[in-house]
Amino acid sequence: MTTLTVYPDSGQAGTSTDDAVRVVNAADWATARAASSGSAFTNASEFYFGVSGASPGTWTLWRCFLHFDTSSLPDGATISDAVLSLSRGGTNAQNETTYRSNPQVVASTAASNNAIVDGDFDQVGSAAFCDSPPTLATYAASSGYKDFTLNAAGKAAINKTGVTKLAVRATNDLNDTAPSANSYGAVIAAENSGTTNDPKLVITYTEASAFVPKIIIS
Repeated sequence: MTTLTVYPDSGQAGTSTDDAVRVVNAADWATARAASSGSAFTNASEFYFGVSGASPGTWTLWRCFLHFDTSSLPDGATISDAVLSLSRGGTNAQNETTYRSNPQVVASTAASNNAIVDGDFDQVGSAAFCDSPPTLATYAASSGYKDFTLNAAGKAAINKTGVTKLAVRATNDLNDTAPSANSYGAVIAAENSGTTNDPKLVITYTEASAFVPKIIIS
């Protein structure tokens, strides 16, 4: 088996990217969640998933976009494992105790591979790509990478000929369960120097065996 490790490009001039879109100061939870557009949060050292300002007129809801160039995978590769790893940023809130913003991986349907825009807020899937994601409490408890092992649907979303587009939504966002207090997590972005804490996708695969014809002369 072979392993491929990929990171998003920094900024929006490369092949891939990592950014977020947020709806800021919405009137209520339903308005924030159903918005078709928000404010793109790009070129930052960290971004967020989840909810802040959980009160009328101040609802802010974040959704993350994580795009990886996976075109170096062989076309005939069989993917046996895929793990998305996110390194916790510096600011995390866990005031909400009932409907926490636990992170979940879903599909990104953003039009661009490398440029997230305001209108991408609603370009996120609703199918969970991770069967056992870390809780927000586990995610926020310590620095360093937290792993999201992709399930069959997540592995099927890996693009062997181009850019794999993933997103992170909070579970209260996915399930439409409005929190009553701040609940969000921070993600260290690729804009930081080096790749030590960048979002990364590690894919384990096997290549198709090459058929070598044999001619037997008796």
